[in-house]
Amino acid sequence: MDKGFNNPNVVFNFQDNFDKGIQLLTVGYNDFNYIESIKYPRMISSRYTIHYVFSGSGKIFIDDKVYPIKAKQFFFLPTGCKICYYPNEDDKWTYFWITFTGHHAEDFISTLQISKKCPVVSAPDDLSESEFYDFAQDISSKRQISYYKAKSMLYLVADALCTSKQVGGFTNFIVKEAKEMLKLNYDSRELSLENVASALHISHSYLSKIFKVKTGKTLVEYLIDVRLSAAADLLKNTNLSARQISFNVGYSDEIHFLKQFKKRYGVTTKEYREKNRE
Repeated sequence: MDKGFNNPNVVFNFQDNFDKGIQLLTVGYNDFNYIESIKYPRMISSRYTIHYVFSGSGKIFIDDKVYPIKAKQFFFLPTGCKICYYPNEDDKWTYFWITFTGHHAEDFISTLQISKKCPVVSAPDDLSESEFYDFAQDISSKRQISYYKAKSMLYLVADALCTSKQVGGFTNFIVKEAKEMLKLNYDSRELSLENVASALHISHSYLSKIFKVKTGKTLVEYLIDVRLSAAADLLKNTNLSARQISFNVGYSDEIHFLKQFKKRYGVTTKEYREKNRE
């Protein structure tokens, strides 16, 4: 499986980026047939790391517990623990790994099968290893790895680590992130649903599908609700004109805004303002 990899120890760093929800830090590839393993405890880390083992075997020590690891398994390095891991001398492993942190990292991990209590998980039987292999080969060849490609790989790893029960947790996480983005950026006339999907590093079609399933609304319908709700608040609490309000909540067409507002609330913006100020 590993034939064709050029360099046994390669790391790409993504330290300076804007993505604070789940902030990707590093990706790397290691072949311990050519590099020395570390057999003493590492420093307690404030970041999370997930490895995928292509070949070989080894073990991981987390605090006072030891877990054996073999090929076609993922293993997880949690935060705040004494950790040591290394390959077996007669069966040295090769793996790629992804390290991340961020405000939502803990919530993200909670949607996965892997955890501090269960740090080693076998890949599902239907896993297509080719995407992992191609990614590791790109790393080993020292080809330029974009932040977005690496982030999409993290989500592929997450997808492989979701059981049927936990898939709901992962999709809930994605939908929650999409909602937050729409609420924070609804006033931008440059906002597009393609941009939201791109920022979440998933396809527009996949985001649209899970959003509809989880909320009962399309992304467009949800965005309209957010914008019209904000417009209603401005009508109640300010003296801004309908035209000013339409632009403030992200509309570039005042007439379209007025039609959608009346459809939603059953009254014109003027009538809504008069009624809610009495």
